[in-house]
Amino acid sequence: MRDLGEHLMEPFFHKSDEWAYEKESRLILCFQDADKILVPSDIAEDLIKTRGYFERENLHKFSDRLDLIEKPMYLNNLHEHSEILFMFEAPKDSIKSITFGCRASIEFVNEASDKVRQQGLNIAMKKAVIDRYDYRLRFEEIEI
Repeated sequence: MRDLGEHLMEPFFHKSDEWAYEKESRLILCFQDADKILVPSDIAEDLIKTRGYFERENLHKFSDRLDLIEKPMYLNNLHEHSEILFMFEAPKDSIKSITFGCRASIEFVNEASDKVRQQGLNIAMKKAVIDRYDYRLRFEEIEI
């Protein structure tokens, strides 16, 4: 009988041929090794009150919408919340492009574009747009 853990990991390693155009690379990392753990500011207080995963003094402003969690008390439980972001450092020159999903807000796209510009990076940026006539996505270039 096949190991259940191996079976559950299979979707992370295989991709349908229909998506081959994405030329995606995947890394699977352990969330406990994250360089930064971020939580949307609007849910941080609720996670402190209802779950107690981290203390208020371990929460620091990271951006307009995100807070940085330092030294969480229950790190192994944080992954239960899809809103929490486990961030890993990557060499800047390894990032060739950024593609925003079709539901990314213009504010988010502008904020990210500003950060790319501030870093002096030469990265192609695109935004997915739902085609008005065909059942597909179009990818429009974003000028930074």
